[in-house]
Amino acid sequence: MQNLLLLLSQVRLFLDRQDYVRAQILSRKISTRVFDADPSKEKKKPKEGDNIVQDAPADIPSLLELKRIYYELMIRYYLHNNDYLEICRCYKALYDIPATKEDPTKWIPILRKICWYLVLAPHDPMQSSLLNATLEDKNLSEIPNFRLLLKQLVTMEVI
Repeated sequence: MQNLLLLLSQVRLFLDRQDYVRAQILSRKISTRVFDADPSKEKKKPKEGDNIVQDAPADIPSLLELKRIYYELMIRYYLHNNDYLEICRCYKALYDIPATKEDPTKWIPILRKICWYLVLAPHDPMQSSLLNATLEDKNLSEIPNFRLLLKQLVTMEVI
């Protein structure tokens, strides 16, 4: 956890300095599988060579907070490259955080950004898959204009 926090701090500093090459190199050292570790699951005896996520000391943010920080930094990086599909995927990861899904004041702006970046992303299989998955989201009915926008994009009714 401390190593992860250190890497995230370094990525943030490189992004602040607009050194995007070094920021990308450091960000690739962070495996997103670390964020998928579920500490509530029953603890097994570790095998030799297994990566173990331990409880963080009090001064280090939780794993979900580190996940949020990571994806916000990656959004900054992808904005520099105008990689709209990756930005959308980052927002989708933020949207899937349980604390975000519970609070409409958090998930509505994120879901809107997901929709906008899906529209901006070039059409390819990943974009199409993400578009269909977003359309199936029950929360999208709360923002009907964005649902209509995505439906028109899927049916290719774009003028």
